[in-house]
Amino acid sequence: MSRPSKDEREAQELDARGLGSPRSVLRAHRTLSGMQPGQSLKVLTSEVHTLAEFQSLVKHVPGYELLSQEQVGSDYVHLLVRRR
Repeated sequence: MSRPSKDEREAQELDARGLGSPRSVLRAHRTLSGMQPGQSLKVLTSEVHTLAEFQSLVKHVPGYELLSQEQVGSDYVHLLVRRR
């Protein structure tokens, strides 16, 4: 088992499991927009299509970076950081 990165250890967590599309992405965007540059957000979701939705979010919103995505059991974990 790998050790969590510094970004993951210090990340604020948003539990968006069970939310329909696109509510999980909208909540993450709202949370990230209120964060300071350099802060990270770990988002938990339960829908596979959120993988593509979070990739699209960082492609279209300047200042967000998607550090990682992984499936953990039946959940999906997205680690994002606000860059500016």
